[in-house]
Amino acid sequence: FRSFDPGEIYPHELTKSHLKNSPAENRKFFNDILNEIANCIVAIQDERHLEAYVHLYRAYERISYVFPLIYASKNRDYLGTFKALQNWLAKTDSEQSSGELAFFRKFLLSIYESTELGATTDFYILGPVEARERIFITITEKLLKWDDLNKYAGETTKPDKICVPFSRLHELLISARNRYFHLASGRPDNLKQEDVVDANLFFCALSGPLLSYVAKVFHDVFVHELPRNSVA
Repeated sequence: FRSFDPGEIYPHELTKSHLKNSPAENRKFFNDILNEIANCIVAIQDERHLEAYVHLYRAYERISYVFPLIYASKNRDYLGTFKALQNWLAKTDSEQSSGELAFFRKFLLSIYESTELGATTDFYILGPVEARERIFITITEKLLKWDDLNKYAGETTKPDKICVPFSRLHELLISARNRYFHLASGRPDNLKQEDVVDANLFFCALSGPLLSYVAKVFHDVFVHELPRNSVA
């Protein structure tokens, strides 16, 4: 973020006080998100990764429309904020829809610095060699659309590790959900059971790193919402 240091951690009492003093509707909103994230963490600890991913996505959908509005409401440049909202809400030719998730993607790409957008997150694939190879191909080729080695990011190592830039995590989280859970008829890019091998094993590779991503976004926007004198 350009307006504060997203790496700074604020005292528990400050965040607790801010939530307590928020309007009841907003407290319910944050409580819903935190409940989903808490359930995701418990499921990961119990190695129920498919379930964990469902809770993670539910949390992400909750924040996708509200967080850009929180960010905009705290900016002091009204004209600049209005123009930013126009850009975030505008539909582009490359998008099939201009819903809240497309809105959220534009928001994320505009508020994070290029160095953060290029930073990579490591996804480790576990299981038998045959399963790792299949899952690696599914994530890189079907979800990330990396169809050749030149597109691999960071220290990606087949079939054990995939390094994904921060700028692609939003797309990865959504694509995995759409391609696996929706299974719309006539779509050639759906994830079939043979693509994931084992659903729990497949989402094991995704749930932990993407939880860290969602937690970072939650932290950064939440801190931006804190009163200015509280984070000075």
